[in-house]
Amino acid sequence: MKSIAIPYLIIVLYHFYNSEYVQAKDTKGLPGHLKPLGHSGRHIEITEINGFPSLKTFFKQHVSQSKPLVMRGAAKIYPAFSKWSDDYFLSLPETSTAEIDIQQRKKQNYSLPYLRATLAEFLHRYNHTDEYMVSYIPSHLKTDLYLPPCVQCDDLIHIEPVMWLSNGGTKSILHADQNHNINCLIRGTKDFILINKDTPDQTFIDAPGTYSYVDVDRVDMDKYPVFSSIDFYDTHIEAGDCIFVPASWFHQVRSYGYNIAVNIWLKGEDKFFDVSSCQDVTKAYKTLDQFTYSLVEPPSHDGRDELDEGAEMFRQAATFF
Repeated sequence: MKSIAIPYLIIVLYHFYNSEYVQAKDTKGLPGHLKPLGHSGRHIEITEINGFPSLKTFFKQHVSQSKPLVMRGAAKIYPAFSKWSDDYFLSLPETSTAEIDIQQRKKQNYSLPYLRATLAEFLHRYNHTDEYMVSYIPSHLKTDLYLPPCVQCDDLIHIEPVMWLSNGGTKSILHADQNHNINCLIRGTKDFILINKDTPDQTFIDAPGTYSYVDVDRVDMDKYPVFSSIDFYDTHIEAGDCIFVPASWFHQVRSYGYNIAVNIWLKGEDKFFDVSSCQDVTKAYKTLDQFTYSLVEPPSHDGRDELDEGAEMFRQAATFF
């Protein structure tokens, strides 16, 4: 009896330790378990330059190649860089009537609807709430911003730009946008974490659309072991810097301090855009109010509701944030 029981026990133990239960628990020993996103994995530096590149260089080396880029000090040429503050906004009469969209929680939660208020109403209360602004740029502020010279071409289709304003502490979900994004920071600092759209293991995209349910503050390596070894492209940007995030690249963003940023969008298919008809702009920059914008909606996690059913499903399901 004893000789039969011992081998049987060995077999049971073997299957137990090789079971999904034990293997799942073992993943909790992976680096970065219950740590913020990006705590583990391999970190790759993003290419950096000073200022904006020329239009043709930008499209040849970054848009067509789907390669991110940090542009140090590029936004310092904007009038907004020297002008923008709450006091400045409130000094403009249009601020009392310009309506904006407001996110209710700094850690994005799409189970909560966006709020509507005037910019003035928001400015009077946001420092005492968890709210932050993610909205189309009010028309009266577009004169303070240039369209980046690297995308100033009449043949390009531009999507309505978006403005972010908070007192810091905002955290986006991990997501990918269908459009190219140039994010220029006017005030504060931001940390960007990017994941290549062609990364082989995309099991972390587990929500409708190109979103992830991962808690960006406490990554569960039991559920997302891929993050222990994935390649992260990350950078820290300061006021005056811009970053180009190519379409379909996954990214997560954190903001610190009094924070204002603007997003300039380009359609994802512009990867194949022929720039031969465009002229490089070196002077006479044009402000945003001088351009016509596409009616295509920016993605919901950047301030507007997506029109597809998948995004609406995500809004209803994402109660975990």
